[in-house]
Amino acid sequence: MKDIYASSTLTIVAAAAESASKGFLDPRANQEILHTIPFRIKPNIFGRMSINKLDAACYDERLEPIAKRAWTMQEQLLSNRTLTFTTRTMMWTCHEGIKNFANSLYFPHDLDAGYNANDEKYSLNLHSLLLDPEEACADKEKSLSCWMRLVTAYSIRITSFERDKLNALAGIASHPSFTYALGPGYFAGLWQYNLARQLTWQTSSWHRTLAEDESFTFSRSVAYQAPSWSWDSLNGRRKFKFISDRIERTLTPFARIYSAFDAAGVLSRSHWRRRHNMSIQ
Repeated sequence: MKDIYASSTLTIVAAAAESASKGFLDPRANQEILHTIPFRIKPNIFGRMSINKLDAACYDERLEPIAKRAWTMQEQLLSNRTLTFTTRTMMWTCHEGIKNFANSLYFPHDLDAGYNANDEKYSLNLHSLLLDPEEACADKEKSLSCWMRLVTAYSIRITSFERDKLNALAGIASHPSFTYALGPGYFAGLWQYNLARQLTWQTSSWHRTLAEDESFTFSRSVAYQAPSWSWDSLNGRRKFKFISDRIERTLTPFARIYSAFDAAGVLSRSHWRRRHNMSIQ
């Protein structure tokens, strides 16, 4: 499937549709609070203009219905060109940048790629997380930060079958910006490079895509889903913590995969051996 999206001339993304049976060409209603101001065009001609807060015009693709589904992330990231019908506007995306219909202000943030523990200020633009392979290899920490931000955004998505969570991410994991910079080892959602930092994942019960009175629930699948040290071993939102450079230097992880259905997907059997004691605060 990843090759289909990567080789497509154009991918049409129905981001505003709740399901495959719902439409996405409905008129877009203005959901913002507008302030109308009269102004004079000519001495005897008057007009009106409406303004709203600039922060409200920033587009957060995590709020779209399509962002709830795990398999759709790869179609958004791996496609060379996408025409996205969002809840606010129609958005064109390609390697050159993003352009909205009629120059609408609803554009994604292009934030710094460094990992930010403040969830209010990162992962607003998924496309910024897929680096050029040369850039990723030149700055592996940036590539790793992009991966962890991507996993955090991905963890709130759902699959019809719990076992598919890693499989639905396999196409993105096989992208050169990650395999060249962070590989070659890839273990159930964690990369060989700077593995200790990725082992600091933890659950988080709230996300800005939820209402204030809502929260995520966490569960462990009855059937085998992933090794217990993988963020995919639980269902629910995950995020990562920082650890000090001193701990990173003293940890020498060793892993062996005995068998796998897909090198970038689900592990059928695995084993960890820790060579040094470590304490993560």
